[in-house]
Amino acid sequence: MGIGHIQRNGQRLKDLLKIFGTSQARLSTIFNDIVLWLLQRYGKKLKWDENHLSRTKLIEYAPAFKDTTGLSEVGIWGFVDGMMRPFCHLGYDQQSFYSGFKKAHGTKFQSIMTCDGLLSSLAGPFPAPVGDWILWERSGVADQLGKIMGLGDEALYVYGDTAYSPAFGIMGPFRGDSMIPAEEAVNVVMSGHRIVVEWGFAHIVNYWSFAVFKHGLKLHLSPVAAYYMIAVLLTNCHTCLSGLPTTWISELPGLLAIGALPVPESGSDAKASSKVRLLESVDIILW
Repeated sequence: MGIGHIQRNGQRLKDLLKIFGTSQARLSTIFNDIVLWLLQRYGKKLKWDENHLSRTKLIEYAPAFKDTTGLSEVGIWGFVDGMMRPFCHLGYDQQSFYSGFKKAHGTKFQSIMTCDGLLSSLAGPFPAPVGDWILWERSGVADQLGKIMGLGDEALYVYGDTAYSPAFGIMGPFRGDSMIPAEEAVNVVMSGHRIVVEWGFAHIVNYWSFAVFKHGLKLHLSPVAAYYMIAVLLTNCHTCLSGLPTTWISELPGLLAIGALPVPESGSDAKASSKVRLLESVDIILW
């Protein structure tokens, strides 16, 4: 109930005083301590979980992308993008966190969305002025892919927008003024599918408005980056429980075979079965 209040109303801890019978300052301290504890325990897995993002798992992801994009020769296992999360302007050190493009102060994160609806990799925080390509180079994802891909193995990639250049483990749209019609068609198709990572960002905003409420986020006074990172963690848990909050699942016939998402059920045993599948699915993310 407390999380629900925070989720809907933003930073309004005063609404919870009667529920918990303690001061607003104490509630704030408890809330921040829990957020930091969760980040300390699961932060590394948010960036790259070796159990979840194993080579076997990435190979399982690739066919789902092949089915929905029709690009049978490309081993794409996820879509990557950077996201800026603004906060209140600082009293000092403003230049380090100011993005001239977004006209705001903030931090940036790099996320990779996989076909099970999870933001399976979250790298950051970085200062807002850092570009998406620099985020990729600093995220260490290419190094992680290098560890799990052996010589002669099928190449695996994430796909990004025009901010990303072709390199080890990543590809972007075809470029140049002399593209052939087939290349232009591929760009159009992939642009339509790449948008799913943007949907992932939108779900976080919808579920956890507190974590993205700019006017209530003050760097050096609150763990603003931790709020967003734990919001991603909880959104992944929500996806494991409720399934994909979009219709993307209908476009991926190979998704349920992967076994990462619960299959919708009906009947008297559906609720109990859902709890069991939640525990199994969350285990993929957290442990």
